[in-house]
Amino acid sequence: HYEEHEKAAECFMVAAERTADKRSRLLMHRDAMLDFARAGRKEGANGVLKKMKSLAQEVADGEAIVINALRELKDIENDKELFCGLIERLLQLQPDDVRARFTLAYNYSQAEQDELSLHHYLKIPHQERTAITWNNLGAQFDHLDLPGKSVDAYRTAENLRETLAMSNLARKLIKGGFLKEAQEICNQA
Repeated sequence: HYEEHEKAAECFMVAAERTADKRSRLLMHRDAMLDFARAGRKEGANGVLKKMKSLAQEVADGEAIVINALRELKDIENDKELFCGLIERLLQLQPDDVRARFTLAYNYSQAEQDELSLHHYLKIPHQERTAITWNNLGAQFDHLDLPGKSVDAYRTAENLRETLAMSNLARKLIKGGFLKEAQEICNQA
């Protein structure tokens, strides 16, 4: 909060050494590593990462914690390729992690990897898809020239009151010459 990342990292390291619970220690090391990275202390972050790797073997979900920490680190470093690869590995360990899958699908769409993006959006269980997930599905269907599926996805998002989907749907209607229908959707939004 106060942008005192180096001091925060050092505090997390002290706290990690004073706790007996190995999982808590691993999580505190994660926080220290990320704060060292935010402070621009790459060598500090790498040193903590080495400790995390050895400690992770002693914690039940240790690998997932380390992968998540590395994913956050690569996000800080803006390394999108490794960021996506780490989420792919995380999803091998925890395939039901909907937030991670959404993040991966979104990042693939930003990298114009439309097929991979669509694949991961579709892997999100139907009942767990949010309005924005439906909107993004509509956009991916549209990028892959599947207009019927695109409209269906936008309509589902529209029913969930997603105004971005309404805007996207109105744009599709305007392109097709359906100005009155587009105006109605815009008024509703």
